[in-house]
Amino acid sequence: MATTKVVCGIDLAQASLVACLLKTEPDGRTEREWRTYAMTQADLTRLKDWLVAEKCSVAGMEGTGIYWKPVHRILEKHMKVVVGNAAHMKGLKGRKTDKIDAEWIARKIRDNDVIPSFIPDEASRELRGLYRLRSSIIKTRTQIRLAVHKTLHAAGIPLGNVFEDLFGVSGMGILEALADGQPVLAQLEKLVKGQSRKNLAAIRLALEVPLTPIQRWELRLQLDRLARVQEDLAKVDQQMEPRLAPHEQVRLGLMTTPGISRDSAGFILSEIGTDLSEFPDPDHFAMWTGTGPGLNETGGKQKPAKSRKGGRYLRSLLVECAHAATRTKGCWLREKFLALIKRMPRTKALVAIAHKLALIIYHIIKDGVVYRDRHQDFAPGRGKTSALARAIRLIQAKGGTVTLPDGFPDIPIRPVGRPRKNSLVPKIAPSSA
Repeated sequence: MATTKVVCGIDLAQASLVACLLKTEPDGRTEREWRTYAMTQADLTRLKDWLVAEKCSVAGMEGTGIYWKPVHRILEKHMKVVVGNAAHMKGLKGRKTDKIDAEWIARKIRDNDVIPSFIPDEASRELRGLYRLRSSIIKTRTQIRLAVHKTLHAAGIPLGNVFEDLFGVSGMGILEALADGQPVLAQLEKLVKGQSRKNLAAIRLALEVPLTPIQRWELRLQLDRLARVQEDLAKVDQQMEPRLAPHEQVRLGLMTTPGISRDSAGFILSEIGTDLSEFPDPDHFAMWTGTGPGLNETGGKQKPAKSRKGGRYLRSLLVECAHAATRTKGCWLREKFLALIKRMPRTKALVAIAHKLALIIYHIIKDGVVYRDRHQDFAPGRGKTSALARAIRLIQAKGGTVTLPDGFPDIPIRPVGRPRKNSLVPKIAPSSA
């Protein structure tokens, strides 16, 4: 027996939202009701109570900034909540109000025209927030370190050219002494440790110019900021580790992949969680990450297309891991990268390796396996085979013969003068007049 279908479309803003309740009877009749609520806990609770009382089955909204998150958190335990990509849910221009937008979203939800966005579980969302906070703190630390380099170079102290890492044990000891106005050259033997002692002469030359009082004050300010950032980073790490402990086995599995470190594995788990059931196969997951190839087909022909935008955190992390994998010796991903850069730009080849990593990550998380490198079974690529075939054809065209050794793989030799694929009409010699 057909029943009344009740859905709700929600148009979000910073301070308020407009909800349109759409009731569709079995005979096609439609009833609409609009209500406006503030973006406060009390009003969102009233929104939830209203939708539950009306037996709403699905609520839909655009993924507008961060405004969808409190609404999703209130409603997700009581009904199905669809968060759609804002680019896929744009209404018509020329006649636009909040009520029209809410009704338009409700109709799209009712007709199943909205592709739901992937929303991890609550624990993964908390971990994702911590990792993104950690990323912003690391960016702040990088800015402070660049400011320290700038201050030293402006003062004529090029320590950054001498130390591989100025902010290691030896470098930080020298910086602290400079900021405190201590005689650095007199205690240089004590401050420089480890491998840096090989560059004592160069370090001494770099420290010949003294800092002015204002430069010392600026350096002290930046070092104090750097210390506070390091403390904040330690606090965030302390909050993340207990939340990652239940997924330690999956994390170790991800770390078996070249290019993925312990921090990167934790970041990946915070972005996607451990439940990938919403993705039917690895290709769908790779397309969601933004590393899959774009699609542009017209008239049965495939045209070049850029990859999708994807999430800026996960996509950039996969490209960074791909860059690390291409620098790992004895790795199949490195061999694949070296084969790709012969026929495409380096950046495009890195995205292609990131796509391979996305497929690997899907199988590790979904199937509970570890990475098995294929480098030992790596065969010469199509480019090498084609080059060898061209060389054999050239020798044969000159009247020579080629004998391949026993056990050598067969080389496909295309006959000379083979018609091209698009030559459907045979060439006819012009008739003599």
